[in-house]
Amino acid sequence: MKILYLITDLFGGGAEKQLSYLALGMAKYGHEVHIGCQYNGDRVDLINKYNKAKVKVHRLAGKFVADPYILPHVLRLIRSEKFDLIQTCIRKMDVIGGIISPIVKVPWILREANCAEKWEGKRFASIRSKLAHFATCIVSNSNVGDRYWESVYPHKQRYVIYNGFPIESIKRIYTAHDSSVSISEAAPYILYAGRLEKHKNVSVLVEAFSRLRQDNVALVIAGEGPLRQELEAQVSNRDLKNVRLVGRQSSEGLWQLMKEASCLALLSDYEGFPNVTAEAAILECPLLLSDIQSHRDLWGEDAAKLVDQHDTESVVAGVKEMLDNSNLREKLRANASKKAAMFTVEKMVQSYLEVYTNII
Repeated sequence: MKILYLITDLFGGGAEKQLSYLALGMAKYGHEVHIGCQYNGDRVDLINKYNKAKVKVHRLAGKFVADPYILPHVLRLIRSEKFDLIQTCIRKMDVIGGIISPIVKVPWILREANCAEKWEGKRFASIRSKLAHFATCIVSNSNVGDRYWESVYPHKQRYVIYNGFPIESIKRIYTAHDSSVSISEAAPYILYAGRLEKHKNVSVLVEAFSRLRQDNVALVIAGEGPLRQELEAQVSNRDLKNVRLVGRQSSEGLWQLMKEASCLALLSDYEGFPNVTAEAAILECPLLLSDIQSHRDLWGEDAAKLVDQHDTESVVAGVKEMLDNSNLREKLRANASKKAAMFTVEKMVQSYLEVYTNII
């Protein structure tokens, strides 16, 4: 089978990471895998892995997704290589897939990594949903994502395939702090990991932390995004010396932080399948999550402490309980670890292979 995956960048967030697992997994089974991307992000380590696995990376023309040069370039690539199927891995490339699919007559899979709340009121989402008419099928990585597309195209082929993770590789990470974080060895800390965006409610977490009034506890915020300066100002104005904004971390650095954190806190208004929750669960880091449908679907109350992300006092109470109640941490740690054991790369790859076989 000859497969083309389209993505904007090899160096990014969850979608890019999941693509690397999927592409290498498909290559392992002997399929011919190609990746079309506009930027490789100087990911020499990943490019070397792709080269070793004989995954071919094509640098696409254009400086941005709306650049008109990208369309003829992708069209020429598909016609010259004669792929059996195309899968778009990020929303911007879904538009490219939707334009090209009816021209080249190659099966096209749209991958959904978000949910309805992500797309509400957005013009781009309207264009994307109209072009999705041409998709052979839609694969969502969460039940909430699938329900969104069910409401748009109830009769289209749809599948739910959860994200996969190299569980044993993640577990081999040593229990050591990233040297850039500078936290006392003895200090317990709460960890946030992800983009610094409004819907993630990181400012609510900072406000809740300020009300804890526990000098021996730290809050580590790992990630970058448009709200970084606003968060830095919030931390400075509150004189929160135990809050560390440590920026974007490598996967290994983030896993190290998870290994020793008292809990991972994620207070998003919406999510699809957030990678960080599964990675934390694999490393037996307890989960403190917003009470939203995707978190309930994936983890439930038996594997995560769920709080109202819009009620600061609810978040404060949740954080306190996670810090003070070792029995709760142990219960959540054990239950989440069991659930995370199901999210393997092997299972994800096999599930995609079944879909691919069905549509070509």
